[in-house]
Parts: sequence; C-alpha cells; structure tokens
Amino acid sequence: DPVKDFAPIVRTTTVPLVLVVPSAIPAKSVKELIAYANARTGGISYASSGEGSISHLAGELFKSATGANVVHVPYKGGGQALIDLIAGHVQTGLVNILEALPNTRSGRLRALAVTTPSRWPTIPDVPTVAESGVPNFAVIQWSGVLAPAGTPRPIITRLNAEILRILARPDMRERLIESGAEPGSGTPEDLGAFIKAEIAKWSAVVRNAGVRIKQ
Repeated sequence: DPVKDFAPIVRTTTVPLVLVVPSAIPAKSVKELIAYANARTGGISYASSGEGSISHLAGELFKSATGANVVHVPYKGGGQALIDLIAGHVQTGLVNILEALPNTRSGRLRALAVTTPSRWPTIPDVPTVAESGVPNFAVIQWSGVLAPAGTPRPIITRLNAEILRILARPDMRERLIESGAEPGSGTPEDLGAFIKAEIAKWSAVVRNAGVRIKQ
C-alpha cells in the first residue's frame, strides 16, 4: 500500500508533459486544438506510450476536462509514438519535455501547452494547459524519496533536510533542469498529502475512462 507501507520524506523532482501537434495541424493553441478535434467527424487521435502510461492517463484527463473528441492510440513505447506524431499519423499527444523540445525547436512539432501548474523555465513562452482555458488542469511526472513505514521521525527529518540541501546546490539545479526536471521541495507531510491526492485523482481517471492497467 503506497500510503500505509511507506513514510514520505521529500519530493525530489517534477517533470512536465508537453501537449504537441505535428506542424501540419493548423491548431496553434489548446482552444484551437479542441475546436479542430470537435469539427472533424470521428475526432482526432492522440498517441501514448502504452495503455495505462502517464501519456495515456493525461490524454484521458484532457479529454474529460475539455470535451475534446480525441481517440486514444497506444504504442509500445514513447519512441514509436513520437515517430508517428512527427509523421502526422496521429494528430496530438502529451509527451515528455525531453522528447518534445528538440522536435518543437526544429519545427517538426508545435508545442501548445505544458501540463505543470506554472510555465516551465526552459520554454517560458509556452502557456500552461490551465491558463489556456482548462482550469486546474495539471499533470506532472515526479519522483520522491520514501522510507519504510515506522522509520523514526528524527531520521525522516534529517533525510529531508539533507536532500533539500543537495537539491538547492546550483550545480545540482543546473543538472536537473538540463535533464528536463525541476528540483523538488517541501516537507514529508507535503509529499504524503501529494501522494494521497495523486492516488485519488488518477483512480478517478482510470475508473471513468475504463483504463485497463496491466499488472
């Protein structure tokens, strides 16, 4: 049990997804993409790296939050999904920022929005999905450090402080940002509350969309 069996220590990184379209698609904003999808018979397709992946769940959350007529096309990994996105075989997708940036800078893909609550430092001109007309929309990939449940509080407190000290170092911040991640922050209680909120959020998406999670 991810809540009962672990003691949260600290969230270490946050990584955004980027909503992209092939350069041939005329949409230049989230609102234009929704209108484009809903104007086409049968809607448009969105690529994911597989059933139950973050790109799949993010796409289903986007679909339910916007009413966009989008159809899921799962791939056996992000690489093939990206290839078909660039080729225009699928019309949109939510992809990892490291996969998105080289292709948006080259013009093969167009970035419409980032999924984080605030704009991303390496692409500040790209708006968030939330500020593009989808209130409270947020999807992040994240990592954190946890210990076994029952770990003494002084150990949890010490680990939290030491990890935050390392994450705050200029060289560490630079390395993380270059790798597409933003350094984490917060208390053990912050991470614990975040994990519970994420479980509730994605459980609802899985139920509502009928997603089949392979064990």
